Amino acid sequence: MGGQIAIAALLAQFLQAPQSSDVIIKTTSHIVNVNVVAVDKHGNPVTDLKRDDFIVSDNGKRREIALFSLEASEGKTSSPRAPSATPLPFTDRVEQGPAGVTIILFDCLNTPWEQQAGAKARLIQYLRGMDSKDPIALYVLGTSLSLLHDFTSDSQSLIEGLNRRGLRLNKEMAESAPERSNSGASGADLLDPFIDASNQRIAAETILNREKTTRLALQAVAEHVARLPGRKNLVWIASSFPAAGQLARSGRFNLAIYGVDARALETGIIPISSGTQKANPKSGMGEIYSTPGDPTRSSIDTLAEMTGGRAFHDSNDIAAAIRSALSDGRATYALAFSPPEETLDKKFHRLKVQVKRPGISIRYRQGYFAEPDPPQPSLLEAMASGISFTGIRLRAEVKPDGGGATLSMYIDPRDITLGEQGGYRDGSLELVAGSSGAPGQLTPALVRLHFSPDDYADVQKRGFLLVRKLPATSARGGYYIGVRDVASGAIGTVHIFE
Repeated sequence: MGGQIAIAALLAQFLQAPQSSDVIIKTTSHIVNVNVVAVDKHGNPVTDLKRDDFIVSDNGKRREIALFSLEASEGKTSSPRAPSATPLPFTDRVEQGPAGVTIILFDCLNTPWEQQAGAKARLIQYLRGMDSKDPIALYVLGTSLSLLHDFTSDSQSLIEGLNRRGLRLNKEMAESAPERSNSGASGADLLDPFIDASNQRIAAETILNREKTTRLALQAVAEHVARLPGRKNLVWIASSFPAAGQLARSGRFNLAIYGVDARALETGIIPISSGTQKANPKSGMGEIYSTPGDPTRSSIDTLAEMTGGRAFHDSNDIAAAIRSALSDGRATYALAFSPPEETLDKKFHRLKVQVKRPGISIRYRQGYFAEPDPPQPSLLEAMASGISFTGIRLRAEVKPDGGGATLSMYIDPRDITLGEQGGYRDGSLELVAGSSGAPGQLTPALVRLHFSPDDYADVQKRGFLLVRKLPATSARGGYYIGVRDVASGAIGTVHIFE
């Protein structure tokens, strides 16, 4: 499936393309979004702050707030957000409808089997008594990420989705923190170090795999909800939070994390020891053993502080975490600024937000990596996640055609990046389309976009259509379709069922 694909048509004839005049194909710009929750001394949301009430600093340098809004569940509608561009428009607006979304991640990869049971029971207990009308999405993480139920306020549907997924026998947690060998056998002084060295290699590889799987899962969740407005609150239930500091400091996922210690959900008692890693002064390599300390507690605190969420440990009340996330999602301030190009130094930048009005407490993410080109998942990684990415909005249709099929795909022009030269607009997309039975074996094809001034004006109004011939699929699951904007890294995926 390599090579270039020509645009078959500019008009999405089989779909209703957007007709509004404000459709704009965007050019590259660097924007830092900061989501702020503000409460008074009684813990009640503060919803009457203005743009001038906030001060935002980036590594100690004050930044101009170029985009400001209060997103509240109950508010009056004003003018819609203008399309993102540089410079950003000054706006003061209140959105109607949910100001944020709440996602529950039930993590079976980083939670031992015996602690999964207590966490699941506590979660079902909360869902049975849930009286909130706010929609919740439910994910579970094992060796891969699964969406058990997309956003719904139907608690029974969420419970059924959770019950369809059994507990997962988890060997990764034990392998990640092996006990020191004490065989007691003859020649143990030689045998035990050999066993320990082998266990260390297994532990190091297992930890790296858990970290990678967790990172990709968070990226998939973030991409799946990218197009939803407002604050993204993730209630993450786990016994261990691998690479928490790295994940939180990256600021790449745009998720406020509400970490819940699954160990407390089992017994209400936190163990006094847990697996941690210490350096071997002789070899310089890390040694992973069950040693005193509680890295999970510090990980939860780090995640909460760095992302603007909250930490929940020493408690078996999972309801408090979900209620907190739902409450924070009902009223939130969205601030954005465009950092100067010369400050994009690929280093971590500390953010500081201040409110001029006294008596108000705020929470927000503590920083971001100032990268000109932030690392993005590959298109094949996105396809393998099994979760729809929404960075590029697309609609697709596959129709039988002789011995194969014809893919017709409408792509929203607002989500792609085009450069301008001599009046012409150019860009590139990666496209993957094929059987859902083996998404990892597909090869991305390059799509060159080239619009004359007249075609560009038409595309702005109507969008454009790509057509691709596909072989017949032998998989009953249908087809996987994925598109990636080469310039920005934005991805859109869809699974077409037969």
